[in-house]
This record gives sequence, structure tokens and C-alpha cells, in this order.
Amino acid sequence: MQSALSSLVMAGKAWTFEPQGDVPKDKAGIGNTLVCALVTDAAKDGSTVTFDAVHLYLGRFANVEAKRSGQAPPPDPIRVVNRHEHVQRLPLSKDCTIVTYYTTGPAANEMLPFASVTPSDFARGVRDGFRGHLYWLVVDDDGTVGAIVNVYTP
Repeated sequence: MQSALSSLVMAGKAWTFEPQGDVPKDKAGIGNTLVCALVTDAAKDGSTVTFDAVHLYLGRFANVEAKRSGQAPPPDPIRVVNRHEHVQRLPLSKDCTIVTYYTTGPAANEMLPFASVTPSDFARGVRDGFRGHLYWLVVDDDGTVGAIVNVYTP
């Protein structure tokens, strides 16, 4: 899992992988697939996550992509592009690491600094109002999600 999380940190300023169908499994068994995902749902028990993979552009890359598309630069340094709408559901690995900047505390949608949460807490957060948020998903070569990290957007 350490290599999966370090892959996440090294993702850089622009992420442009968006499969046209399901996220491919690594048949060679040599690595993980990093996906920027628009999460739309999660099973109540946290066993699966439902998402659509998207392109993510940050900083000057967001402006370059806007110009390439013939649109005005975004007001913030973020641009999300979904060229291939395809909703997919994947199971979470039994040791899936989930790091997010929210948790379901006593107050609804209580915002906290980045913290590790359980799959069921993650699912509760998604179902209680955090649908449509961006997350990095590390899809292991067996087709399960090995890590979920909230994409911080200022």
C-alpha cells in the first residue's frame, strides 16, 4: 500500500487518465492504477464505491485546458473534465486506506483536518452529502480499491 500512496503523492499538477470504460485491471501484476474519481455512491457497509473517472487539471494546466477547449479560464485553479461518462462500481480491498478531510461527527458534515476513516464512515459521509466530491482512487491490480484519498480543492 505504501507504493500506492506514494504514487498518489507523485501525481503531479495534472491528471489526465480517464478510461473510456471500466478502469483496467493490471494483468501483468506490476502496479496500481491511479484514478481521479467523481464519487457518486458507496455501499452502506463501505464494501464498494461507485464513481466516474475524470480528468483533473490544476494551476496553469487548468488554464491551458480551458483555452484548448475554447472556454474562459476557470476562476479557481481547478478544472475537471469528464469526456467519457461511465459510472463504475468497485469493491474496496479488506485493508483499504481511506484518508479524507471530513468525517461524520456529532454535527452533520462536520469538517475536520485530513484523517483516516473507516469504510463505513466513508460510506456514511458520501450518502449524507458528500456525493459528487473528487477522490483519488488507487485501484490495485486485482481490481479492488486499495486506497481512497480526498482531492483537496481550495
